[in-house]
Amino acid sequence: MAKKKLKVKAATPVGKAMAAILPPKVADVVALEDAVREGSVDGVHDMRIATKRLREATKLFLPAFGRKRMKRHLGHLEQLNDALGAVRDHPKHPFVLILGGAKVSDKIGVIENMLGHVDSILVGGGMAFTFLKAQGKEIGKSLCEAEKLDFSREMLDRAREKGIDFLLPEDAVVAPELKDGVLGAVVSADAMPEGQMGLDIGPRTADRFTQALKSAQTVLWNGPMGVFEIPAFVEGSQKLPWGRANSRSAHTSWPWQRQSLIPN
Repeated sequence: MAKKKLKVKAATPVGKAMAAILPPKVADVVALEDAVREGSVDGVHDMRIATKRLREATKLFLPAFGRKRMKRHLGHLEQLNDALGAVRDHPKHPFVLILGGAKVSDKIGVIENMLGHVDSILVGGGMAFTFLKAQGKEIGKSLCEAEKLDFSREMLDRAREKGIDFLLPEDAVVAPELKDGVLGAVVSADAMPEGQMGLDIGPRTADRFTQALKSAQTVLWNGPMGVFEIPAFVEGSQKLPWGRANSRSAHTSWPWQRQSLIPN
């Protein structure tokens, strides 16, 4: 008899956000675990079937490791799972979501699912320039997803209606081109020069974001603040965790994706 195919989606808003953040195979496991925990598995009435699938799904990780490495990395996975579980089930407020990386389109699921659950959203990376453009600001030749401008305006409006602080860069580190060894310059994010592209958040923005993190009790971070692979544009991504380390009372979850403004 053919094995019944399960079509499972995460049940909770934060579970859905986690599934949107993580790589596909890992996301499938997270979604299934979330659905089993909440007792919501589409098309399956016997939860024992879903639980069995969850055990089978975890075996996807095992062939990639030797015995010693497997034990070590499984420990790391358990720590990550505990951290994500705390964010999903019992987030403490203020709850701050940090979003970075290249594209708004990569974060649609995260933004939509988390918008009603966080107190502040801090946006950096290439995706920030689409939001700035949606506000009518000049962004030079920075990365911009024109097809996501309406979505960006809608998210800004919804955040405003819900009383969520939606923080965008005040300044940015720019350069005429993206390559190693190029020198960056700090400019206002309100009117970036033509021929320049934003490649990192600026020092004022880093200070503002760090200040917003000081009172946070839960922080979920996904994506870098700039092109961290190039030394001239790594400071924004480095300054936030250092500032965060000064506030030890809060819980921080970092399902960091190694993505940047550099196109694939």
